[in-house]
Amino acid sequence: MPAQKSALDAPARELARRIAASLPGGTRVEIEVRNQSSLSEDEAAAIRAALDGELSARGLRTRDEGPGAASVVVTLSENVQSLVWVAQIQHGDDSAVLLQSVPRETPAATPPESEKIVLHKELLWSGPAHVLDAIEVPASGGTPARLLFLVLEGTEAFVTDAAGSFRAQVPAPTLRGRDAGGRMVPLSGESIGVSVGDSLCTVPLQSPAQATCQRPVAILRAQPLPGLGSGRLDAHLPCGEDTSLATGPGDDTQADFLRAFHMRGTEPVVLSAPLSFSGPVVSLVHDYGAGTAIAIAKNLENRNYEVYRITATCRQ
Repeated sequence: MPAQKSALDAPARELARRIAASLPGGTRVEIEVRNQSSLSEDEAAAIRAALDGELSARGLRTRDEGPGAASVVVTLSENVQSLVWVAQIQHGDDSAVLLQSVPRETPAATPPESEKIVLHKELLWSGPAHVLDAIEVPASGGTPARLLFLVLEGTEAFVTDAAGSFRAQVPAPTLRGRDAGGRMVPLSGESIGVSVGDSLCTVPLQSPAQATCQRPVAILRAQPLPGLGSGRLDAHLPCGEDTSLATGPGDDTQADFLRAFHMRGTEPVVLSAPLSFSGPVVSLVHDYGAGTAIAIAKNLENRNYEVYRITATCRQ
């Protein structure tokens, strides 16, 4: 995490004092700040303001125009341990390079909490079919275990399996960005429920052709949390927390990640490092297995849809 603005002021002014010490008093200075770090543009602007203020206080002229000015280029970079600021100074034939290391400031409680859970993914299926959702159904009552998919084929949608031996037609959803537009959930009585658009369909596992649908159904969509996306699931991971999973805040053109978190009041507290995917996660649902979830991602490299089982390891 980048340091807070209040913590950036002191090292910025210290760097300005070192710059001023390398130049004659009253020198006109043209300063440029290049942000090549994880600091925000607002933070970079705050650093620029602190540099300007301290250089002016030291008798250098940062706002006058004219020839013969000293050029100061401050590059904001970073490494694993700290922020690294480099000031390149050119005044006539004289040049100098100053290096300033700035410790990262992170709330003391954040690292332990953000490492309480380790997320894992297991690839269950990958292919070109436009998969909106997937559900793993265990063997029951003479029905074999199978992985079922909700797929979009042109203007029609079907619940099917990898072999195509299970097939039920349902209404086609309206797609909204990364949102898959359809969900499948287990129901009692050896059937699954399929929520698509404003319809709710019941698909019998032993006779999928007898699927029935009714409408209207009000669909409540999760709102994004700070730093997280709108794809969320109360995952009930076995880690002693009321734990949820959330996607990243990007759109359907970007790589994505999942993170575990729980709510502290109205604020999300991250409990895991990001689990990366090579494209947007379009569906995130419960698995039949306790403490697991199913995620579907669209691979932006090969354009395939990928179905993953998500599990968690809990750290003490």
